[in-house]
Amino acid sequence: MKQTGISGLMQRMIRMTDELKKKFIGGMIGAAVGDALGAPYEFQGRNQVGRYFNIDSHKNLLYTDDTQLMIALAESIVENGDDFARSFGAKLVKWAEKMSNDANAFMRKPGSACMAGAKKFSEGKSPESCGIEGALGDGAAMRIIPIGLFYDAKEISLNAKRSSELTHRDPRIYTSSSALAYAISKLKNSDRDNFNPFKFLDELVEYSDECESQFGRKEKWNFSDALKDMKNSYPSRAFIGRTENIGRCFDTVPLAIYCFLLHPYDFTKAVSEAVLLGKDTDTSACITGGMSGTFNGIDAIPEKLIQKLEDREKIVNLASALFEKYKSKLLKV
Repeated sequence: MKQTGISGLMQRMIRMTDELKKKFIGGMIGAAVGDALGAPYEFQGRNQVGRYFNIDSHKNLLYTDDTQLMIALAESIVENGDDFARSFGAKLVKWAEKMSNDANAFMRKPGSACMAGAKKFSEGKSPESCGIEGALGDGAAMRIIPIGLFYDAKEISLNAKRSSELTHRDPRIYTSSSALAYAISKLKNSDRDNFNPFKFLDELVEYSDECESQFGRKEKWNFSDALKDMKNSYPSRAFIGRTENIGRCFDTVPLAIYCFLLHPYDFTKAVSEAVLLGKDTDTSACITGGMSGTFNGIDAIPEKLIQKLEDREKIVNLASALFEKYKSKLLKV
């Protein structure tokens, strides 16, 4: 008997592939949209942001160094796979040169640790020795989404560390960036209909504890402690009330995760929550937007925001290429 059409199994596989690709695109577009929405309010206090923030008031959505370096990292993975570190270092150097020679670079808000790491790489330092020791800013976490998209849970910690140490060399940074990449990796494989925020938080706390066993703890209060405090507060707003979004790995990253978990199915509400944190608004909204976009897919991000986004087609194409690279990797296993 002649077969016609596609089997039910094949149809399900196609649907799964389509959904996963939408998650890759949603993660990167969501991060860029969040970054651009938060950028105009950076350094402003919560009360001030609360008075002026309006998600519909932006004529154009222009991103900052958060998205610039996310793009550079994603390109490095697409071009070189697991050997992305040196390629990323070279892109960092080009980025830093552009920031140094561009009169409007202040609009991108390039971080000092990222600029310093790029300088060290340009001087011939190896990728693993370029990072600034003791730098606790969010430069490693803000760009980590491609690591979470391309790698699965067991591969995360080593590759997140390799991405981070080009600019930040500290166990607290390795843990925070690894935990965020782990969260992205879990969300890309999560079923929206069966998502349990409490279980997700339990897994993040357990993973951050494992990372600190691997990378070490530096002080009494570490990233895992912030996550435990967050877990014990969920779903109340108490954690937000007692935590400042001042751009350190153990405040901004947990706050951004929390904003996503307060509104896991609503991109606009989650990202708005992250902007309303004040201070490091571009990074908190970038991380929250990346998590929401990964979990819900590109279709959940309002089209009116995507249409305003700088380089939206470039980011979509890059996310699609990263997905194809990921799919090829899985087929080789």
